[in-house]
Amino acid sequence: VYNKEHVELTYTDVAPGYYAFPAIERLNALGLIKGYENGTFKPTNQITRGDAAMILSRELQVEVTEAIPYEDVAKDYYAYNAIQEVAAAGIITGRVAGKFNPYSPLSRAEMATIMVRMYNLTGTTTVSFSDVSKNHWAHDAIKTLYKNGLITGYPDGTFKPDNNITVAEFLKILVEYIDYEKVLEGNRWPDWYVNTAKHYGFI
Repeated sequence: VYNKEHVELTYTDVAPGYYAFPAIERLNALGLIKGYENGTFKPTNQITRGDAAMILSRELQVEVTEAIPYEDVAKDYYAYNAIQEVAAAGIITGRVAGKFNPYSPLSRAEMATIMVRMYNLTGTTTVSFSDVSKNHWAHDAIKTLYKNGLITGYPDGTFKPDNNITVAEFLKILVEYIDYEKVLEGNRWPDWYVNTAKHYGFI
């Protein structure tokens, strides 16, 4: 029986009522994310630094002239090229010299810094978080991301910068930045990106 309310799921574990469903569906349509072979997406998994590099690299057009010899990133690692691209662009760099820590979860502080670098975000706010001191290494990036309306803190006035971020949380922030009206304001995305967004009715 035909049911006009039926929604065909892209991933079996991401229901239409899930808070990050629109973000996941949109980024999937644009080819920026992929699920698992068994049809799942695992949105509540913590996103790793390697995963983040893979997703962001799909937006970049970076020519890597000299590979960085990270000792913990083998050439057959699935995100090897992506890591080289985001590193060359200065978006995600190693935590310590010679190591990228691709399997390590991404923290909220790292996420803030990465987003600011990726999209050249600017601005600040007078809003402060009780657990982010002025001396915190990500202080400025966190304030910039807040100013741009991409993040909020917790009801108790904290930001929890060291907490790890889930796949769904990361993608929701990412898609909130990818406001396709920005294309009309002069920010230039690759043609394939814009054409795909138009095809799916996002702009």
